[in-house]
Amino acid sequence: MALGILALAVGYGVRVTQVLLAARADAAALRHDLDRVDLSGSVRALLKGESSPDIQRLAGSTARLRVRLGSAWLRPLGLLPVVGRQIDAARSLTSVPEGFLQAAQVTGSEVRLVRLTPGARDLRTLVDTAGRAVDRFDDLVTHADLGPSDGLVSSIGSARSEVAAQLERVKPTLDRAAVALPGLQALVTGHRTLLLAAANNAEMGAGAGAPLAVATLTLNDGRPTIGDWTWTGSVAVPDGVGVPEQLAGPWGFVEPQADLRTAVVSPSFDQVGTLLAAQWKAATGASVDGVILLDVAGMQSLVDALGPTALDGTGLDRASLARTLLHDQYIGVTNEAPATGDARRDRMAALGGLVATRALDGGEDWTGMLDGLATATRGRHLLAWSGDVTMQRTWTALGAGGVLQPDSLLVSVQNRGANKLDWFLDVKGAVTVTPIDAGTLEVAVRVDLANQVPSGESRYIAGPFAEGPYGRYAGYLTVNVPGSATEVAIDGGPALLVDHADGATRVIGQVVTLERGATTSVTVRWHQSTTIGLTVEPSGRYPGITWTASGRTWTDDAPHQVLAEASS
Repeated sequence: MALGILALAVGYGVRVTQVLLAARADAAALRHDLDRVDLSGSVRALLKGESSPDIQRLAGSTARLRVRLGSAWLRPLGLLPVVGRQIDAARSLTSVPEGFLQAAQVTGSEVRLVRLTPGARDLRTLVDTAGRAVDRFDDLVTHADLGPSDGLVSSIGSARSEVAAQLERVKPTLDRAAVALPGLQALVTGHRTLLLAAANNAEMGAGAGAPLAVATLTLNDGRPTIGDWTWTGSVAVPDGVGVPEQLAGPWGFVEPQADLRTAVVSPSFDQVGTLLAAQWKAATGASVDGVILLDVAGMQSLVDALGPTALDGTGLDRASLARTLLHDQYIGVTNEAPATGDARRDRMAALGGLVATRALDGGEDWTGMLDGLATATRGRHLLAWSGDVTMQRTWTALGAGGVLQPDSLLVSVQNRGANKLDWFLDVKGAVTVTPIDAGTLEVAVRVDLANQVPSGESRYIAGPFAEGPYGRYAGYLTVNVPGSATEVAIDGGPALLVDHADGATRVIGQVVTLERGATTSVTVRWHQSTTIGLTVEPSGRYPGITWTASGRTWTDDAPHQVLAEASS
């Protein structure tokens, strides 16, 4: 009898050991699959109704571990403190990826149902669907139970740490979405009118291209209608339009209120949007609930996401769209050819309308459209403002608000020559940081400009508009530096054009005149506390500014942190 019991105990021990070793291997496989998974990319694929190999592998390893932990051989061990802790932790871990997979599948089914249901594919329905998805994922993250954290074997402890890290990476996105949703819901409820401005990167303002065509975007319970496009040069803005105080301080002398094309004198789009809306109301008598500015590079991002757009029977992809709108459409155009100019403006407005309509419709790939919009906002190629506090909070959360932060650095070269020479202006920037003392840094930003316009360009591209030589670039070089910066100065060059507070930053700048083939370098220096960070903001230019700092090189198609904020 005793030998039989002993044999059973030995057999049980052997079998339990086998199951535990297999569970340990399954936990290691889960950890490996967690390392490989791109959670945001996989969720986007599932929302589009596509398979995700990463998620399939993760679901497989999760299921194997869950089945293994459910083995009847392990149930008695759950009563033992050490072994029971491992089993509890591993079971908790399996619930998190399974929950994300289920949530993504449910949301994907809802999105597909909206796309396939006649009359249901409008912005309001999609915003409501997005709201349910955010609630679903937020509930998973908020209430995720990862089980005990102490006393775990390496494979389970490592898997637990990776799951916790994945959740932390998801939280900021969910937080931004939760902030953005109320404004989006307000936008697609009832009647809203926005001013849609098509901007051209070949004629730059500060942090964005000059708006050269405008149209109204009307939303009736989420169903969009885009009105006729109007060339901004034909919009007669009467005298008496007030300039927002933040713009009037540094830029009142250029009278930005006189023309929609010259309103973009600051990268602070909350101020520029306010001015554009006031100009439109003064010129037309019509109020708008907000302003959306989309430039050629932004259209390019949307075409990237949604596929080529046909215009006049010609398919335009990413490369051909930019070259067509920023250069080729001006070939042979002179300032004395109004008929040619009207045709060109109609073509640009038509293309802007097509891209905007496709973005609002979403086509068969709403997640692709959202990716395109995200790329555009990161590079300041899509900017938005609203006088409604809730909607403005939404634009800020989505990265489209265009408001500079206390640690922002943004370089602008503003075209004041009424030409399209920014296509040929090469701009490079370099940041050097030198400690002054224990609490102070000197920051030097060198900006190199090269006017690379070739011979033979049309007068509309290379000028002159009124007088002066062919190919002369005339404009303002301005640099927005952190608002707390001290001893801000420009090395050499002409007298200062501007040195003034601009929101949370300070703007300093000078006139720049660059003949064809010429180059110049300008260095701006300032002191700042070691507790303040420094983020190089995108300039909105296309091609963008090429930056270097601390041995790294990048193009400013997204914010780039050079110095992290430190505690004092």
